[in-house]
Amino acid sequence: DVAYFDLRNRLQSITGVIAPAVYGGKLRRIHAYVDRERAQSRGVSPLNVLEALRRNNVMIPTGSAKLGNLEYQINANGMVHTVPEMNDLPLRIGPGPATFIGDVATVEDTAQIQTNIARIDGKRQVYIPIYRQPGANTIQVVEGIKDFMEPIKERVKGVNLDVVMDQSVFVRKAIEALQHEALLGFGLAALMVLTF
Repeated sequence: DVAYFDLRNRLQSITGVIAPAVYGGKLRRIHAYVDRERAQSRGVSPLNVLEALRRNNVMIPTGSAKLGNLEYQINANGMVHTVPEMNDLPLRIGPGPATFIGDVATVEDTAQIQTNIARIDGKRQVYIPIYRQPGANTIQVVEGIKDFMEPIKERVKGVNLDVVMDQSVFVRKAIEALQHEALLGFGLAALMVLTF
């Protein structure tokens, strides 16, 4: 969760950086497992459960109400605080007994089916490849990431962040080789001019 929702978003705020995916680890999901027999006995479908979750667990923006000379802040957050509370959300209210989500389903805090595993030095890790945007300067992108690492480490305490592979080393060596060849070419051209 830290890598997917926090770290990835912070990395993308650096100029020239693309952090497209997170590999390894499990993504947190909240699932409602519908019991078919209990749902059929109450005359509801899995789609009714989904609609009840959407309808009864909403983020409502805060606002204010001005009454005379007083202004009151209104917090109208309609989201449940814990996952087990979702079992108590109403599914159907009307004639007869009310039906709640917990009567036909079990809501659990679980994870999405994991489709990839990342291993670094033989240990399971979470891996975020960082690419540069087309046209961005590789060295500036790497320096931007290095400058941004300390503030990121302070904000996500308890998480070990390491650079596994830095391709800018090859870019720097290519630039050094180009400078060396340019000086050598300049020297040879000067020698030719002086000789002839």
